Amino acid sequence: MSSPKRQRVTPSLRQDFPVSTSYKKPPKSVIIAGRTLPINRDILDLLFNWMAERDRIRRRRVVGQSPPWTKNKIMQTNKFCNVFRDHDRGTQYMISEVINKGDRSFKETCFRVILYNCFKRESTWEALVAGLGPLKWSTFKYRAYGAVLATHHQGGQVPLYTAAYQIPPPGYGHAVHYKNHLEAVETMMKDGLPRKLLAATSMKDMFELVCQYRGIGQFIGYQ
Repeated sequence: MSSPKRQRVTPSLRQDFPVSTSYKKPPKSVIIAGRTLPINRDILDLLFNWMAERDRIRRRRVVGQSPPWTKNKIMQTNKFCNVFRDHDRGTQYMISEVINKGDRSFKETCFRVILYNCFKRESTWEALVAGLGPLKWSTFKYRAYGAVLATHHQGGQVPLYTAAYQIPPPGYGHAVHYKNHLEAVETMMKDGLPRKLLAATSMKDMFELVCQYRGIGQFIGYQ
């Protein structure tokens, strides 16, 4: 395999995100997963300066400053993901409405997080809460949850899932996706996943535990 071509940073990009000159000359390459990769300081500086500016935009917006929150024309007119996943709207909702509301025991918190992440849609979570009250594993009934989702879904007229990313429907044999996901949640909880996560000694162990279940690939497992 040929080495990647050295990319050039254009003058306009340098002006928007000037590179740093305050550190010593970096090594010419780095070894990652057994591969030797060339280091381009200009590209790395561009990346990390862009990340810093993207987070400055978020902080300026959060404290109530008026737009534009940056002088960069591209970032003024285009949407970019937050630098940290915790700052995404969906994750902020999960922290405030899913994790920090309800029974705070580890088992019940795990149940709510797993259930929410199957759909990752605020309106779906709110429909379940409105139809069933506090969502708890100790009172979970597959048919009751399915009935609420069916009513809310309105024969496919109302979306149950976010468009950001979706967990593929696990192959439990149901014709509709949400029934497969409900069975996946039930399977994880009956299998003692919260207890196994507590006993794990590393994030790697937790990741491998989650990835053992149907429909959970590496990307979703890490999330």
